[in-house]
Amino acid sequence: MAHAIGLTPADLEEVGREDAAAVLVEMRGPEFETEVRETKSGRAFFTVPPGLPDEDRQAIVRWAEDMARHLDERRKGD
Repeated sequence: MAHAIGLTPADLEEVGREDAAAVLVEMRGPEFETEVRETKSGRAFFTVPPGLPDEDRQAIVRWAEDMARHLDERRKGD
């Protein structure tokens, strides 16, 4: 559930759930980071390799905003 809602292992550790944090790291693998960003359409969750340049992270955020906007427009059209 933590993965589904975008929590990070650090989030879980902050609330005393080191056991769940360890499971989350094991599920995702330690070589990736989860980042949560607020976009114009809501929250977006990204699992990215560590050390990804900020320019690339920003491109992912723009892509997510575009996708969310597209999905919102489709929902309104239904």
